[in-house]
Amino acid sequence: MVVKTKDDFPIPSIEQTSSVSTTLRMEYAEHPEWNFTIENAPCDGQGTTSKRYYRWNLRWKLKDAALWTYADGSTSNKSGYFDGNGNHPKVNKITAKKNVASSSQGHKMGATNMYDEIYQTLGLKSTLPSTSTRVAVYQYPVMGFQ
Repeated sequence: MVVKTKDDFPIPSIEQTSSVSTTLRMEYAEHPEWNFTIENAPCDGQGTTSKRYYRWNLRWKLKDAALWTYADGSTSNKSGYFDGNGNHPKVNKITAKKNVASSSQGHKMGATNMYDEIYQTLGLKSTLPSTSTRVAVYQYPVMGFQ
């Protein structure tokens, strides 16, 4: 997945809180026929808890101006196929999860809070932009929603 912001504007994060227009390109190594690009894709942060972390989970809520272009040159607006034509329903929301704040209910089991508290106890939060910034272990799943 490659995210390009308009005019190289920073990707939304705790330091850049406004949404930004992006071009999103997804490339599949084993299925290049599934590759696609979405132009005019508004990107912002996902999740209330997730926005307390230094790096945000990214979310695209695609509107009519969003243009999907597929590997075969065909196009569609607003919604499109995330992993090949007809494999699943079209999606118009995409979330790229960067942290465990809301994945697999990890925060409800206390694992995320524990990691954040250990980080603070070790005095490592002094290197962050704000002491209210939370930290978590990274993961990189991407999901599409209808």
